[in-house]
Amino acid sequence: MATLFKDYDDRLLFSPFNELRDGFGNWSVSNDTILENMNRLYQLFVDTIRSTGGNNKWRNLILTTYAAGVNNDILKKFRVPNDSTFNHLLLECHIYHPVNFTFNEINLGSTDFIYEWGSPSDKRSLNKLFNSLSSFMKKNKLPFIIGEFGVADRNSIMEMKEYYEYFRKQTKKLKIGTLVFDDSHDFVIINRKTKEFINEEIVDILVS
Repeated sequence: MATLFKDYDDRLLFSPFNELRDGFGNWSVSNDTILENMNRLYQLFVDTIRSTGGNNKWRNLILTTYAAGVNNDILKKFRVPNDSTFNHLLLECHIYHPVNFTFNEINLGSTDFIYEWGSPSDKRSLNKLFNSLSSFMKKNKLPFIIGEFGVADRNSIMEMKEYYEYFRKQTKKLKIGTLVFDDSHDFVIINRKTKEFINEEIVDILVS
């Protein structure tokens, strides 16, 4: 695949995995060997892409954390691969925090859900994750993107707007790129049949 696309320009990025987990599908890290194996796979990925030549010599490559998670255990054990090209790696994670607000009840099979978000405590909890990402970026001189975030539309528009506004405000301040998740089911931004946005106000927040 890398050879096939090696002459494409820098609008093409490569990423090898999405939410890579262990053989049991654990979202949390079960042991350090799992993370070490992941680090080895990423080094192999970078070396393989660079070896194919063409524009792949300096193509931007995306590395996703274990399970696309952001807790300290995951970030602490992540090893940035050696790269023959300087400053063309970036790290990706996914944030749905807190899951008992952002997800649908059916997704998690739980009744422990909240329908309001925006208290000082809520914002402190989210900021803790953002600050971990910011510290990692500075320490490793590696840019971060949040490749998935969003709120299932079971929540009121007002609550969704507040969450999106705060999320975008804080990530912009820290210079962290964001991509909103749309699965055409629970997390819906655009109606794929009509090509119309579900809520223009939320779209305005996301592109501001």
